Order: sequence, then C-alpha cells, then structure tokens
Amino acid sequence: MSDNVHSSSNEDDSIVMMHDIGRIFNDIMLSRRFTGWDNFETCLKEVHKYTHTKYVMSVCKKNSDDSTLKYFFVRYVCTYGRKRSSSESDACVQDVDDDSNNHSSEEHTTSNSPTQPRQRRRRRSSTYALLQMNLSFRSKYCHCKSGFWVRALNGELKLTSIKTVHNHPCTEGYISADPSKRQLTSSERLYLRTFLLSNTPTRSLRYLVSLKFNKQLTKDDIARMRSQLYPDTKNINNILQRIQGNTEVKVFYENGNMSMICFSRREQIAVYHAFPDVICIDSTYQTNKVG
Repeated sequence: MSDNVHSSSNEDDSIVMMHDIGRIFNDIMLSRRFTGWDNFETCLKEVHKYTHTKYVMSVCKKNSDDSTLKYFFVRYVCTYGRKRSSSESDACVQDVDDDSNNHSSEEHTTSNSPTQPRQRRRRRSSTYALLQMNLSFRSKYCHCKSGFWVRALNGELKLTSIKTVHNHPCTEGYISADPSKRQLTSSERLYLRTFLLSNTPTRSLRYLVSLKFNKQLTKDDIARMRSQLYPDTKNINNILQRIQGNTEVKVFYENGNMSMICFSRREQIAVYHAFPDVICIDSTYQTNKVG
C-alpha cells in the first residue's frame, strides 16, 4: 500500500474526509485481484483501519463446494446502516451532521426570518464530543447507505455497486463505540466482576474500562452486565422471594400500584418484641437507653 493511504487521517482529531475514504477504498480494494476470501478479508480490515469505518455482512449465499472463495455473493453494509431497533428521532444524524463528513462544502447559516426555520450553524466538534454523543444514543443506526457487493465471478471475487459516502462522522472515537469494538474478553469480564458486585457507579466503570482496556462501553453495556450477575432478579416478585428468605416483608399498595416495601430480619423483630419500649436499635444492636 502506498504511503499516502497512511497519511489520510487528520492527526489532531483522527477525522477521515469523505473523498479520502473513497480514495483509500479504491486504492486497497479495486487495485487488486482477489482469488481467495482470506485475501479479501485482509484487505477489508485495512480499509476499516485507515478509514475508521466498519462494514458488516447483510446478505450472503455460501458456496460449500469452494473453500477458497467461500461465497457466491455477499452484501456488505456500513455498521451504522442497518435498520434501527426502535423508532427514535433522526436527531443523531442531524446533530453529528456536518462537522466532519458533510458531503457539501456549504456552510450552515442562521436565519432571522420568521418564515424560515432557524438552522444550526456549522461547528467543528472534537472526537471526544462525538464519542460522547454516540454513547448517549440507545440505537447507533442512522440509515447510512454506504456499502458494496462481493460476487464470485470466473474464479475471482469482484466488487460491485460500491458506495463509499457515509452520513456520520468517520473518526477513531466514533467507530470505537461500535459493538464489535466494545466486546470484552473473558479475562476482562472477570476483572470487572468485582467492581460490578460492589456496585461501582456506571460512570466510574466506563472510565475504568476505557483507561485499562481502551474500550468505550455504553450505559446499556454496563446495565446488561449487571443483570447477568443476577439473572433471577429481573422482576419485583423474584426480588421479594429472595428477601423473604430471612426477613419478614410487608408490601403496601395504593390505587392498585405498589407504593412501599418494608422488611426486617427476624432477629430484629424478636428484639423489638423483647423490648417493646425501645425506640431505636443501631447496627451493633445497642439500644438507646436514654430513650
């Protein structure tokens, strides 16, 4: 690969401009012949590395008779281009808009006319700000149309229908929030288990993982790991059953909804019965003799 591919990213904020993405993609993927799938995958990883993008399989048809080419065809799409799992606002596309990857070179302007909506002025955001913006969304998908087809033709893999324009920032920080970049190894999960069991705040856990493993976990990632530690406490009934193992529980309802839960250990109840005039008992079972 030529040296100009390596110098395509901005050293200050690691932003790769759209025209650079297309050039890098063409330099790596279209200037070579792919006679095997492994060779193709190696080159695709280079594209991911130098453009801060990620393409994933969307549609494919395997060729079980050819272990070299492996597929008859594969459709690759941008990892941010798959359909959203929930009906969220398109604000994620509009907000990260045009700081680093707008396809037009025109500046946004503000309008004071009462008949025209006020538009956002173009600003350059830091990689950290873009990352934090991405981590705040419940869904990362923003309908990016970038992608391409890979087809087995005449003993080679050919790329067709190539679209290299993305509608989101192509930065090292932004792509680091992709699920494929956030997966923890078994040893990393074991390391975090102690902190999860001690109820370490989510913010601190995310900072710890970023500092130690260089991975950017989301709040949902942390919540998912916490729930996996206690798989049988996903609803209030299971929680009450666990509490009732060594306690007396009283549940109060108001207007058909649970309003309050009170519980005491049976040892505490026995002490209250033995000393009915005692108002308070502290954690060391000392009574307030002075009343």
